[in-house]
Order: sequence, then C-alpha cells, then structure tokens
Amino acid sequence: MNTIRMMGEWCGRAGWTARTGAGSPRRDLSDRAFRGRSRMRGMLVALAVAFLGEAAVPAARAEINNGDGIMTVTPVTVVSNSTGNSFTFSFRNNTDQDMSAGGQVSLLVPAGWTAPQNSNAANPGYVSLNPVGTGAETITSITGTGPWTILVTVTVKIPKNTNSGFDLTYAGGGSKVTAPGGTGLHTFTTMTKKSGGTLTLIASSPTVRVTGVPVKLAITSVNGGNYPTEGSPFSPTFPVRHTF
Repeated sequence: MNTIRMMGEWCGRAGWTARTGAGSPRRDLSDRAFRGRSRMRGMLVALAVAFLGEAAVPAARAEINNGDGIMTVTPVTVVSNSTGNSFTFSFRNNTDQDMSAGGQVSLLVPAGWTAPQNSNAANPGYVSLNPVGTGAETITSITGTGPWTILVTVTVKIPKNTNSGFDLTYAGGGSKVTAPGGTGLHTFTTMTKKSGGTLTLIASSPTVRVTGVPVKLAITSVNGGNYPTEGSPFSPTFPVRHTF
C-alpha cells in the first residue's frame, strides 16, 4: 500500500498547477494535463496492484504434508496366541504431491507381538520392504523393547497420483509372528513426514483384531447310540475340540 500511495503522490506532483479563469487557454491546458495525469496514475496503480497481488499469492505446495498418505494391513484378524502369522502393511502416497527423498514413515508394533527385526530372515519377526510403483525406500531403524517403532526412509521420491509406495512384510521364519494372548483390537500406529518435517499421525492407522480360539463340535452319540425316530426329540453328545 505504501508503494501505491507513493506512486499516487508522484503522479500528483507531476505536471502543471490549474489556474482559474473561464475560457482561459491556460485553464484548458491545465484540464488536459489533469486528465493525462489521472490516466497515468490509474495505469501505475493498476501495475502496482497487479505486481503486489502476484507477490502475495503463495507458491504451490511442492510435496506432501506431514501426516499424509495411507497405510493398510492384511490380514485384519488373527487367533489369540496363534503362530505362523504373516502380515503385509501397504503404504501408498494417495496425495496430489510428491513424497520427496528424506520423507519418512513410522510404524508402531504394539507390545505383546513378536519383536520385529531385519537382521535375519530365518528368524521370527523378520521385516522386509518391497517398493510398489516408482520410488525407493529403506528401513532406517527398528527401536524399542515392546512396543517397537519401524522407521522407513524414502530414498527416491514417491511420485504423486501414481498409487506408489511400498509393502512392508512382517513375518520371518520358524514361528513367524505370534499373536498376543487375549482378545481385542490392536492398532499399529502410523506416522509420516515430509523431508525436514515432523512425524505426524496419518488419518487412520491400520488395526488387527485378535479373536478367541474357535471351537469345532462333533456329534459322537445320539440317544446313547440309538437312532432317533422322525418327529421325536433326541439328545446328542458334543465333546469340545480346540482348533488352532
């Protein structure tokens, strides 16, 4: 605004001072000068507004915001205390901006699950990455003693609008992943950040439900071994057998 006012003052000082006197040639010249100055002032103000307006427009966002992206998991249900489980956590850049190199994704494995590790694929809890689409990532660290935080760093940008990202497999050899005891919903908290940003919770973290042990019923006897007759009640015997 100061720039516009200064331009207006400069324009006002340029030119002649109007003289009074009806029909005076000097009055006519003064009127024409005034109109010329007005047009010049208008042009300069328009240019200043256009310039300042463009300068005030924020630059387009070049990369994702902290907390962008989505993470899903399969399977979403396991049996309490079961072994041999294998999980795939799928991260995707579903935004209209790139996730540049240096961006990060963190995944929290809750306490009670098999400790994740990336040092020996033959041991339980082994974690590995598989890039999806274009881009590249690496596991930077696995920290904690339960819960554990798996930190993934982008090394080659994950481009926008391509459904690119990575699949993180949590399995390993031997008993792979052992589910915790009890039942309930377990949240694998996920956070993301752009390069130079701060890890921030995504909109919805993946969850795995731990269920009770299913039972299988088998009829071993009806009416003490006698066949029931049509239309008459009968009494079956059901021994309980646990299935893992």
